[in-house]
Amino acid sequence: MDVFDIVEQRQTVDQLAERIADLAAPFDVFDVVGRLRFQQERFGADAPTPASELLAAIEFVALILAARGDRRRLVEEDIPVGELEAAMQEISSAATSALTAGALRIAGTSSQDPSQASVLAMGSALREVFVRNIAYPHMVEDALSGLFDKPQIEHDCRIVLGFTVADIRRVFTALRDLHREAWDARIAAIGRLVEVHESIDDEPTATDHDLIDRARTEWVEAWRSGTGSTMLPTFDDTVVAGRAAVSPGVVPAIIDLFAVSFQHREPGEAAEEFLTGSSPFRTRPILRASDGSYAVVHEALPVHAIRERVEQHLRTNPGAWNTYQKHRGDYLERAATALIQPHLPGCRTYCGFEYFIPANTTENSPAEYTKLVEGDGLLVLDDIAIVIEAKAVALRPGSRTGKAGPLQLDLRRMVSAASEQGNRMRDRILADHGLRLRDDTWMDLADVREVHVLAVTLDDLSGIATITHAMVNAGLLSEDNLPWVVCLHDLRVVTELANRPAELLLYLRRRTERDLTQHFRAVDELDYFLYFLAGQLYVDPDPALTRRELPQLPLPNAEARRRRRQRKQVEFITSLTEDIDDWYRHQLDASAEPAEKPRMHADPEALELIDTLTTHRVSGWLSMTTTLLGGSDTTQHDFMNKLEDLANATRADNNSHSTGIIGGSRRGNSYLFAAMTSTAGKPTEAYLRRLDLYVRAKKHQMQLDHALGILIDPVTRAVLATVYDNRIPGPDSDLEQLVIDFGLPDSPELRRHRVRGTMDCHRTTT
Repeated sequence: MDVFDIVEQRQTVDQLAERIADLAAPFDVFDVVGRLRFQQERFGADAPTPASELLAAIEFVALILAARGDRRRLVEEDIPVGELEAAMQEISSAATSALTAGALRIAGTSSQDPSQASVLAMGSALREVFVRNIAYPHMVEDALSGLFDKPQIEHDCRIVLGFTVADIRRVFTALRDLHREAWDARIAAIGRLVEVHESIDDEPTATDHDLIDRARTEWVEAWRSGTGSTMLPTFDDTVVAGRAAVSPGVVPAIIDLFAVSFQHREPGEAAEEFLTGSSPFRTRPILRASDGSYAVVHEALPVHAIRERVEQHLRTNPGAWNTYQKHRGDYLERAATALIQPHLPGCRTYCGFEYFIPANTTENSPAEYTKLVEGDGLLVLDDIAIVIEAKAVALRPGSRTGKAGPLQLDLRRMVSAASEQGNRMRDRILADHGLRLRDDTWMDLADVREVHVLAVTLDDLSGIATITHAMVNAGLLSEDNLPWVVCLHDLRVVTELANRPAELLLYLRRRTERDLTQHFRAVDELDYFLYFLAGQLYVDPDPALTRRELPQLPLPNAEARRRRRQRKQVEFITSLTEDIDDWYRHQLDASAEPAEKPRMHADPEALELIDTLTTHRVSGWLSMTTTLLGGSDTTQHDFMNKLEDLANATRADNNSHSTGIIGGSRRGNSYLFAAMTSTAGKPTEAYLRRLDLYVRAKKHQMQLDHALGILIDPVTRAVLATVYDNRIPGPDSDLEQLVIDFGLPDSPELRRHRVRGTMDCHRTTT
């Protein structure tokens, strides 16, 4: 059998769906689904999150069984005890095989279309079918509060729906708590029954029999939790309303909005619906029987279903929809900016502003620009600028299921538009050194040398945003200035895990490298970030490109060239998020097992220097601490050893000593780190002046983009002062004289580059 044969895989799925339906026929549907949930769910503070593929299997089986039209078992004869357990093993196995066949069919469909759009479509389809727990529930809850708790939005929801999102969340919370309490009671009853039996002698007394009867009664009553005695506890409106404390009539209306009812159809039809990414449980996570009883299919569904389901109904009222759309966009802009701001302490922040750009090629200066455009967010710290473009629009159902045409259109609305809008601001900042605002005031950005664009979405784009090169090849992004495409929830996790500003900026630099996703591949953005924290998310620069753009630097060493040659195959990053799950679990519940927060792998002494420079916020601290953090273990270790050697030499002869390292991989990121020691009896200011002149001379000589000089106390090894130079490289007669005055080792080639200015003036345009 050809594993990518679409027809054969469809037939396989149909056969397996029939097999699942036949195996489950003797049992109540809620018994089967409940048994599947019981296999995967654990309650309590230390309960792990069930794997996505296991949750997908629960949904798949539930959808097939809902196709029989009735929850009740389809055979009349009594079923021996233990039959359900035996059947469940075969049902689970068949579901796993069907899901595998479904994945192969998606891959087979993609293999028939060689376009990059097909690659993106496959990623979207696989995410829709298999990925659950796309965001931490507490973060989704926070987003729902930000989106729907505004009084005007609540008012519109009452008009359109008859209730608010807060009401929905209360009902879903009640369903979750009732389910957990039912199982807690069952487990406690089992424990009590076992305990009683173990405490009784071989010849039980009347009192013993009474204890046994009471334990059995407790056990029976525990299984009658809710409205039935099935493995999956079911409930009705009366029970839920009593727990949720909402207005009469609200519970049935909410259940109507979020319930899937049993419906007669072929099992293969239901399986096909699921495996094409159209599972109704994604937005309607409750399975409801004709007798009015119902239960949530699994706990990962409800909170994620709320926004899309409510938005579907708000669209039916133009006034309410327009108000909500405006608020949704504003919320995303504010939320994204608020997440970045703490990592740029002291930054200038601009939100929702308008500025002018040229309307045509005849408008050559900012004063002449006539086209007014909007920027969502801009944060500026020293010579770093971060542009935020927020796109709150949602993927349409066809895009989610992997239809290449609709997906391409949606990605243009979301990703391409955000990238283009962010890059037009970047272009103006770098070309004009500022922005002319709507009121004709000037936003001075003359110091900015490095600009990053964040394209922030409200929808999760796992499997799409994580393969940047495919978006480039599909014409959705420009290769020259890649944005970081990230959903709000992933941005929140990254910013909460980053322990220092340099980590966030370095991740931005790495994540927007042109060929990163050609060498690394992950479905989840957080897997990229954890690989980054481990010091593994790095692509050795192309030596030919480095030599062409930075001919003044030494060639990459043999080890770097070897790694570059060997990295021909894509490295697939498997799920690494367990450590984050454990850490968040403890953050949210102090009774959970303590877990360490994931931390950056780097030289400890280098981290200490980075933190010192960050604390003092010296000029250029963010750019240069990020560059130092981005160095290899060897680079960091060697530089810290040089500082130690300087201090030792000065203590030995009481003379000032200096050292430095240079590096870079392309125009815009070349650097110089220089260090000098002071001596007793001579003013610090004198050494600082000399260090400043030396840094300027060396940076000019090598035509580097950034240079940081550090003055060190040789006794305490404390940083006494720093100097920073980020002037754009190019010819300069005064600096040329400084090179001569310092007697820096030079070469005809370097002099020729400096005099002719053939090392083009440049800025970082990441």
